[in-house]
Amino acid sequence: MEYIFKHALAQEATYESILLQKRRELHARVAQAIETLFTERLEEFYGLLVITIRGRGLDKAQAYLLKAGDQAGRIAADAER
Repeated sequence: MEYIFKHALAQEATYESILLQKRRELHARVAQAIETLFTERLEEFYGLLVITIRGRGLDKAQAYLLKAGDQAGRIAADAER
């Protein structure tokens, strides 16, 4: 199931209406799906995985956060050239 919102405020209100525990469960399912479906291309999703993985443990979130930071550093270095 997919929802598309025309206005950011409607999206935010809907998101905030979902109970915190349910949001964590949904985030964990999204992270697991990304890890399963895009194993070969995970680096494209580091930033998103940091956000969605919080409900599954700090160690894993920290690992993705460090990878996302390294990736951002490489992108910035390339932009300076």
